[in-house]
Amino acid sequence: MPEKIEVEKHGTIVDAVLPDRNIYMRAERIRESSNLVKAEVSISVEQGGVKTLLNRGRISMLEDAPKIRLIDLLIEKGNAIGYSDPEDIGFWGNVIDEGFYAIVDKFRQGNEATEMTNLADASPRIFDIDPIITKGVANLIWAPGGSYKSYFGLLTCVMIDRGLEILGMKARKGKALFLDWEEEEAVFKSRLYSIQKSIPEITNPETSGIIRKEMGSESLGDSLEELSKIIHEHNISYVLIDSVNPALSGAATDAQAIEDYYSALRDLQVTSLSLDHANRSGEKSGNWSIHGSAFKYNRSRQVYEVKKARVPNSTISEFGLYHRKSNDSALASPRIFEVEFTMRPEKNPEDRYYSEVLDKVTFRSKKLKDASGEFMQAMEVPEIAYELMKEVKGCDLPSLAANVSSIKGTTISPANLEIMLNGSSGLAISHEWVTLASQSTVHESTVSVKERTLDPCKRCDENDWEEDDSGTFCRNCGQGSD
Repeated sequence: MPEKIEVEKHGTIVDAVLPDRNIYMRAERIRESSNLVKAEVSISVEQGGVKTLLNRGRISMLEDAPKIRLIDLLIEKGNAIGYSDPEDIGFWGNVIDEGFYAIVDKFRQGNEATEMTNLADASPRIFDIDPIITKGVANLIWAPGGSYKSYFGLLTCVMIDRGLEILGMKARKGKALFLDWEEEEAVFKSRLYSIQKSIPEITNPETSGIIRKEMGSESLGDSLEELSKIIHEHNISYVLIDSVNPALSGAATDAQAIEDYYSALRDLQVTSLSLDHANRSGEKSGNWSIHGSAFKYNRSRQVYEVKKARVPNSTISEFGLYHRKSNDSALASPRIFEVEFTMRPEKNPEDRYYSEVLDKVTFRSKKLKDASGEFMQAMEVPEIAYELMKEVKGCDLPSLAANVSSIKGTTISPANLEIMLNGSSGLAISHEWVTLASQSTVHESTVSVKERTLDPCKRCDENDWEEDDSGTFCRNCGQGSD
């Protein structure tokens, strides 16, 4: 009789369960070539709440001879533990045939073609860390070495692990996996502890639910089956890769190696954040770009560039996160953080001397306007103008041009600035008066007031007038003008 089978795919692993018989199959390292499908298959049975592994081995899943040998072996081992069915002597033949067919079909199954109906029911993409890390896709951060991107990446893992809302970001609680091609376990633990100790919301910094795997020399693609198993067994929702280049199966300039890397990320079916390096030529030219193939940039759904600036006469540095690409939203303004490394003395038991060791790594959010001028200077002129206008209700064009010129270190005339801002979705210009586009309606009513000379308000003595359809009034107290 046909067997009831429930089949699920987790990354590259396919599980088949026969609930009526309490039989469990798992196929790993599935490979198909020359019309043969080979896999490492584990078969277990459950009796009295206890699972017993009957067989694990590599087998050609669609050839009769290997399946017949396996069926004979399962009958023998099943009888040995008292697992048999006197009324259905040949049930193992049905189990293997139908179970293997279901596994192979699931392995080969692509995405179904569907008609685009019920569009209003579709769910938009959401964040795992709002508003920077998009859920279920490949996210990327790149920077020159020594820019604290590994510390920031580890901070995101802590946020996911704890479900934290800090530094203007809100994490969806989940399970984080850190794939480490860069450091050894002792260094990782020290960094993790130093970050957790700096966060007041964490009352037990000495422990963590983060899973770490030291990757050695294997590429991400070569480790796919093992990682799929870890993700499934630990219910992993967030994977951090530190870093991309050693995780590739080839050179960073090899388009196929990049394609294989992102295909592997897609197969893992989790949110991922990849940490990547900048090109070495930037050390001399100062013009940094992502190292290797542009396919890295193209295949990521969100891309951030990191810039670091040292605060003069301080142990504090500043860490800028620049939004360079988004597939589902507008580009956000840069996010700036202070990063402070606090050291503590520790005696070495061997020589009894004290050494300064890492105690805490503290991130603090900071407004862009209060940060080093290096961060704004690296931005495009329209971006700078928009950031300056976020802090004021309005500004005349010559004043704005002077402020932008000061930041960029070059002269930008009001006329040139107006050309640069032409078509900007964030700013509105009328009669040499600049406002945020969201305030443009208010501005249209205030231009005529600005062009007239009015005495200060008789009620509050402020000279802050606005005009609408009902007349002119003081924005400070609401008193109408005479």
